[in-house]
Amino acid sequence: MAGSFLCASMALAQTVKVDFTAPWDRSQWRAAREERFPLIVPMIQKPGWIENSLPAEATEQEIVSARGGIGIAMMLWQGADVADFSIRCEMAFERQGAPAIQFRTRHQGDITTDSYSLVLYEKGLNLWKFSNGKNTKAGAALFPVSPGEFHEVRLLVRGPYIWVSVDGQRRLAAYDPDPLPAGAVGLWSGEGPCRFRSFHYRPRAISTIDTREAPGTN
Repeated sequence: MAGSFLCASMALAQTVKVDFTAPWDRSQWRAAREERFPLIVPMIQKPGWIENSLPAEATEQEIVSARGGIGIAMMLWQGADVADFSIRCEMAFERQGAPAIQFRTRHQGDITTDSYSLVLYEKGLNLWKFSNGKNTKAGAALFPVSPGEFHEVRLLVRGPYIWVSVDGQRRLAAYDPDPLPAGAVGLWSGEGPCRFRSFHYRPRAISTIDTREAPGTN
């Protein structure tokens, strides 16, 4: 039944709740960048959310192509590395923006290496895996996503299994036979204006995502 939900596991750690509608504690986050980009792009506070900084003089083509790292803002939660967890995040985008949740992210200082990226965009979801210098698509779901509106994205990760719901509907179930190890969780933005309103994170936590159709279990 599409509207039914199951709990995935018992909570073993306290939920981290970050409200981006007002000034927030930046010391709990590490600003980061991909090695291919020379500079760290900051997240900036706006009334009711945070978003990636975009130069006023940048063209749309430069922003979409992330020329020189334009608009690619990333920050990682400073807590311990985790493999199994749940995240609830409110995010929005304008134009070609593609806000993302980073997870199992490895990094050396402020430079990220291997990682998963769950990207929300106007045509649905893409799940990317960056490993050993290569970016591959680990999952995808096509459905219309309205720009300019906040969407609640819920992510549950357990071992090689990944489940995602958007605005209360389960949209993606993925299985990675060669999963990345534990790493950091965080937020990524690029290719246009990306906004984040809240971030709730719990290691090895309870979740309301329907997990009954997990791939690879039959």
